[in-house]
Formats: sequence, structure tokens, C-alpha cells
Amino acid sequence: MIKFLPEIYPDEAIYSYLSRCFARSGFIWNSGFSKEVFGKALVNIDYSFPRAFAPEFRQLIEDKIGLKKLVLDHTLFKYYARFLPLDKKKVAFEKAMDNQQFLERYLPTTRNVDTSCLRYCPKCAKEDREKFGEAYIHIEHTIPDIHICPKHCCELVNVDFINN
Repeated sequence: MIKFLPEIYPDEAIYSYLSRCFARSGFIWNSGFSKEVFGKALVNIDYSFPRAFAPEFRQLIEDKIGLKKLVLDHTLFKYYARFLPLDKKKVAFEKAMDNQQFLERYLPTTRNVDTSCLRYCPKCAKEDREKFGEAYIHIEHTIPDIHICPKHCCELVNVDFINN
């Protein structure tokens, strides 16, 4: 059972945060971690929006970070909801707060995003290591079709990974 959550870093993507939680959880296999976090063993974890959390993990997130802060600052919700009418934005936000599996029905998400890679800025990674002792994936680096770091104006590096 997960009893401790690390601090979430500024602008850290939810996928990065869950990856760090897994690394510190003591679980050897991701299926056990996934079961604790989502209530079932999942093969893939969406790196933009998490699926529904298990009740105990949801409460840990609420206590440590706050679900509203998690959705607004550590997912692509603001990016996708930016131009939605207010009524649709409210519905999409409610669904995102509940970690709905089919959130793309409520948000105009990009359908053909290359989900096999994440991107990072080498300069941000260096700064993160100096400041926090480790690098992490920034949410702004996961925005589809953005390949330049907005802070350093350098090209983002693709990292191929298997999401399981």
C-alpha cells in the first residue's frame, strides 16, 4: 500500500510524477503499483491525463496536491480547454477531476499524437538536476507539435519508451 507521495515539481507532467511515485514505492512490478493507484493493473498509463484513481490513492493526491491543482497544473487540460465555451469547459473539467477514461469526448484532444515518445529540454533537465537532484518531464514539453522549449528556445529531445 502506498503511504507516501513525493512533492510534485513545478510544471511536472502527471506521467512524470507517477513514474517518480513508482520508483519510490517499493513495487518491483508496475502491475502492483498500477493496482494501488488505479484499482486495477493497467498495461498503459496515459501520459496526458490519468485514468480514474483508486479511492485511497485519490485521497492521498487530494491531501498532498489537490485534484484541482493536479488537473490544472500537471495535465494538458488548460491547453485543450483553452478555446472551449465556458459550459463545455466546466463539463470537461468535471470529467477531468473524476479522471474519466474517455475525456477526449469532452476535450478537443489531438487524435494522432505520437504516444510512443516524450520530450525534454536538455537545459531544463540540467537545471532540474541542480535544483531538485533529478530531472523530470515538464508538462509544457508534452504539448503536441511543440518541439522547442519555451524557456530556453532550444530543440526538445524525443525519448522513446515503452509505456508498460
